[in-house]
Amino acid sequence: MRGRSLWAPDNTADLADLTVPIHLAYCQVVAALRHHAGAGPPNLAIVVVPTVDAVDSFVSASRLYLRQVLDQHGYIEPFVRALKSTKRDRLTELEIQRRAAEAGKSILICSSVDEVDEELRLFADVIAVIPTPTAHQIGATFRRYGHAITSADEEMIRSVPWT
Repeated sequence: MRGRSLWAPDNTADLADLTVPIHLAYCQVVAALRHHAGAGPPNLAIVVVPTVDAVDSFVSASRLYLRQVLDQHGYIEPFVRALKSTKRDRLTELEIQRRAAEAGKSILICSSVDEVDEELRLFADVIAVIPTPTAHQIGATFRRYGHAITSADEEMIRSVPWT
């Protein structure tokens, strides 16, 4: 990534709403997609998160990730969407493909790969399943906010539901 990083505690650009869950989700998104970002991030990445409760945090984290990778600031919103289980809120596969192609780099968040239609899975460049956060990711997140935690704290955080 160029220039800015959420790992640096003194970085305040685009971080007004950065919370502990969003920072932890950001660490996980970076870890999941870093191997696919050699020539830039994938055009469409599907990120499968551990629970439905985590989806909103991962949407925010993925927007931060794409803003940094694409070096975008301010009001430019990368195309990041959560798949909704309700048909009323759900974009069609064709609409997602069209918007993703227009945006250039896009991330789709879901809590199960089964929620993603087969055609859209074939269109995606990468499907990344987010595992339980690592001790390093948890430690880095809490250090960013000035908190030292023990290995027992890390283990407890890893074992509790996202909410």
